[in-house]
Amino acid sequence: LGDTWTFTTKWNKVTSPSPKALQERSGHSMSSLNGEVLLYGGSNDYTILRDTWIYNKVDGWAQIMQDLTFKPPKARVFHSMATLKNGFVLMFGGLKIDGVNCDQLCNDTWVYSQVRKHWTKIETTHMNSPVSRIQHSMASIGTNKVLMFGGEACLNVLGDTWIFDFRNGNWALIEGKEASPKPRAQHAMAQLGKNTVILFGGWNGGSGDYDDTWKFDLTTKKWTQIKTSPSTKLPNARDTFSMASLGDGKILLFGGFDISLSRDI
Repeated sequence: LGDTWTFTTKWNKVTSPSPKALQERSGHSMSSLNGEVLLYGGSNDYTILRDTWIYNKVDGWAQIMQDLTFKPPKARVFHSMATLKNGFVLMFGGLKIDGVNCDQLCNDTWVYSQVRKHWTKIETTHMNSPVSRIQHSMASIGTNKVLMFGGEACLNVLGDTWIFDFRNGNWALIEGKEASPKPRAQHAMAQLGKNTVILFGGWNGGSGDYDDTWKFDLTTKKWTQIKTSPSTKLPNARDTFSMASLGDGKILLFGGFDISLSRDI
């Protein structure tokens, strides 16, 4: 699909005033950016895309034509992005071509600057960077940090937790013997307060989905499962859905796929 919608108290379809329309696509990623929205990549009619777009309420979609002096990220799909403070967005992972060839998975880290309007690759070593993956989830946390969990690599689901710190440009693996979410992909996370992220659902790598809720605390660097009474109504188990922070201590969840019912939710 290639339609754009905004929401305040109801959905409104946007007719872009820009002369060059944004191509239809899926598997792309978007992130908020100081009142604008940044979009990168995705797949259009079996072609993996390599374009960067900015959306704002006045101009609609506008493609960012990056100076080739600053080599842009490779084309990719099923990557993840999250907002950093002060006009920056973090991107990690994805798949470079159609298929599941492990050689085509990405483990590169990029930061987009709203002021400079270009991507910069963050050079990391294999020892302090997450492995290549797709369908992982990332969320802003703390000040200039991003939390990442899980994903899929070579048909295996992952259960590792990482934090990227923009101040030093490094990833840090969060290790410990405490309880944490089981390995999964196609889950969703969203920030709930400055130092907390909520995770829900996801695909277990087989024939099932999760319906569990977890909270990550940046202060303690620990996951805690949110347990409720049996009478509490919860979202169904699902994958391939989205969550976003509403502010005021609330998170919005919408849609997804229920693998047990083989239908959209």
